[in-house]
Amino acid sequence: MHRSVAFGGMVAMLTCAVLAGCGGSSGSPSTSPPGGSVSVKVAPSSFTMGVGSNYRFAAAVTGTSNTAVNWQVNGAEGGNAGVGTIDSTGLYIAPGAIPSGVITVAAIAQADGVTNGTSVVTLALTDPVGTATGHTITCPSGSGITIGGTCYSIALSCPGIADLNGYLWVNQPPLTPIGAVLLTAGGNSEGLYADPNIYIHGADVVNGLLAASYITVQTSFGGLFTTTQPSGWQTGPGGIRRVACRYITLAQWVQQNIGPSGKSLCATGNSSGSILISYALAHYGGTSMFNMVEPTSGSPISRLDYSCECNQLNLTDPCDSSQQLTQCAGPMNAQKYIDPAYPAPICSQAVQSHSTANTQQFLSDSILSPEGTLSYPNTSVHFVWGGQDFSSAPVMGQEWQQKITTTNTASCVADAPHNLADVLDGAQKIVSDIVTYCHP
Repeated sequence: MHRSVAFGGMVAMLTCAVLAGCGGSSGSPSTSPPGGSVSVKVAPSSFTMGVGSNYRFAAAVTGTSNTAVNWQVNGAEGGNAGVGTIDSTGLYIAPGAIPSGVITVAAIAQADGVTNGTSVVTLALTDPVGTATGHTITCPSGSGITIGGTCYSIALSCPGIADLNGYLWVNQPPLTPIGAVLLTAGGNSEGLYADPNIYIHGADVVNGLLAASYITVQTSFGGLFTTTQPSGWQTGPGGIRRVACRYITLAQWVQQNIGPSGKSLCATGNSSGSILISYALAHYGGTSMFNMVEPTSGSPISRLDYSCECNQLNLTDPCDSSQQLTQCAGPMNAQKYIDPAYPAPICSQAVQSHSTANTQQFLSDSILSPEGTLSYPNTSVHFVWGGQDFSSAPVMGQEWQQKITTTNTASCVADAPHNLADVLDGAQKIVSDIVTYCHP
């Protein structure tokens, strides 16, 4: 039985001007024949990225009316599996392993077939984490949150995307803290977890963790803190995998500035919040940072190609074997929570047309991309889905869960909807699991 999709809480931003302000460096020098007036520059002139990830290079051609270029990787037009591939738009997809030797992306001017600009690519085993600078701010009012706390604004800078602010609402427990827990809501992850307008029993989760002596760190990427980030952490362009850098960068700042030294750092997130946890572990080396994670209601996009192209069979609901759930994100979720990460609405268009034109980019941006990390020896992983969640989240989350090669658990809360903390036993399950498993 086909069910509609609701990420439960997951308007595209303008494309950055030739990567300036998007983590890119200045363009490369041009190589042209003697006496030639044609010039080509590739931006950025160098770039570091994770294996299997993707990045769109830009070429600027001057001295001719023909500004078209042909793209090469290490001299091969279009590249190859060993050094990475590149399409006619400059979208480079890195290989799944680091090759020997230098990787050079080149744009060749079609005007003369000779003049070129280049960029040197450095590959890392994981996607690079960004940098963060934070300071305290006045906590917003009018949210329905009754607990006090300290709020922070964190300036986040990640390679290849625009800078963005993250926000934290931090509460200290009455006794000596035994660790810190990040709590992230769904959608664009703008809302605060304890806000009753977001989750009916979200405050019960926060208060339960405080009573158990954990520092609670509610994350936000806009919402009550600012009106200038309507697409939250998904603000692009750069792709959903690359913009997820903002979360792991925020978590690293928490670890270094808020989490008690030598104690545990754990995280839970619902729907889109679980997506962020997934990317942190699969692509950003998060297993070296988090002692325990609890993704709830997700991750809804373990295979982004399946979520966007909507050409896969329904799967059995892990909470009810009599139900079949879609793997498709659906048009609304694609438009609101995936498209903003890209320069064009490629996901919602694929949902409607079932086009496979962007399959390779979607697969590269998936949590379960071919080179994604599936072993988390330092992180205790626990999934929870709602028995009344008829979106793609349970089956897509199960796809990731079943491929993890280290110990993990999965459970269901029978009466819970997609927003797990909307029911009291869902909130109690989250607290119980964190108290049980969140320790160094």
